Amino acid sequence: MRKKIASITMAMAMLFPATIYGDVYGEVNVNTLNARESISVNSKIIAQLDKYDKVEILEQIGEWVKIRVNNDEAYVKSNFLNVTNVIAEVISNGVRLRNYPDENNSLILLELHKGADVVIEYKVNDWYKVRYNNTEGFIQENYITAPNLRDVDSQSIGYVNAVESSINNVVYSPQARTFASPKTVELKTSEFKTSNTYLGQQIVNTALSYRGITPYKYGGTSLKYGADCSGFVQQIYKMHGINLSRNSAAQYANNGYNVSQSNMMPGDLIFYGNGSVSHVAIYMGGGQVVHCSDYGTDVIVGSAYNMGKPIIGVKRVI
Repeated sequence: MRKKIASITMAMAMLFPATIYGDVYGEVNVNTLNARESISVNSKIIAQLDKYDKVEILEQIGEWVKIRVNNDEAYVKSNFLNVTNVIAEVISNGVRLRNYPDENNSLILLELHKGADVVIEYKVNDWYKVRYNNTEGFIQENYITAPNLRDVDSQSIGYVNAVESSINNVVYSPQARTFASPKTVELKTSEFKTSNTYLGQQIVNTALSYRGITPYKYGGTSLKYGADCSGFVQQIYKMHGINLSRNSAAQYANNGYNVSQSNMMPGDLIFYGNGSVSHVAIYMGGGQVVHCSDYGTDVIVGSAYNMGKPIIGVKRVI
């Protein structure tokens, strides 16, 4: 019987340049990962980990990392883990947690005290996206410290990847990702918001956790007692802090941004119908969707392209 650890869904791809880690966790990025007794592919397997399982990273040794599994130490190849949960400490009093990585164009969510611990998610220029208790926001890099901050992945927020755009006071290059505050950019094209893949995967996994639990109920919005397709989607996204319209037609009309089918990512919403929107599903990746289907069923997984109705459009809301 293989040993399993609790699965916590995160998906931030990072590198492993440091040798010693503290308060750092890795997430398995392959379907099955053998954790071995020593640094050798021929050594004894002491645990088997599933995709999205989370382990504590203790040390890097060449291409391998030492991890903690079920209170035991084991070794795995570093490329089979994505770093998550870097813990940093606030080094000043009154440090402001903001809703956007821009001191002049953001709201203050909280003020943190010296010594507060925050979970680092990723870096944007000289800001870190962090989580403090149940609040997520941005802190400037000079106000936090951790021995492994250099391992944190850098991402772009609000970068422009559209050619047909109307931009005020921003120089745009199609070959580069140009960072811009929402107050300075107005786009004519709708496909410009990049998906937060970490959040998208979280949403997919939350939806999958309701398979066999949430029955279909026309007009329903309860994950326990029953929901229809749009009610299910609405409640799943609400759990991740995203408010959507009530029915699928309104969600398509009012929420998110258009995305081409060739650029779909996990967490995008696919809308179906014969002439008008009548169904919505959450894209999982790999051509699959999770959705609350119809009478007599519950939450199911199926092909995004075999729904009995044509795809009307795809929206990105994260």
